[in-house]
Amino acid sequence: MARDAAHAEGIPRIALTHRDVDVPLSDLGREQAAALGRWFASFEPDAQPEILLASPYIRAVQTAKLFGAAGGYDPHEPI
Repeated sequence: MARDAAHAEGIPRIALTHRDVDVPLSDLGREQAAALGRWFASFEPDAQPEILLASPYIRAVQTAKLFGAAGGYDPHEPI
């Protein structure tokens, strides 16, 4: 959203209220993470991920948790 607003106003810099590492997942990102988890949940168990790695960025961890909660992998496994 911040990028779109800056672009629309012709501003060369994006005004951020958080450090990049602290930017939470957007509504669209949450929908996409859940959709991906549901898609992976439709796979045979031996075709599902065995390991899930995520960067420490807030939105990456949120993505991984939503992916698991939607059935993409065993949510009891550590990220």
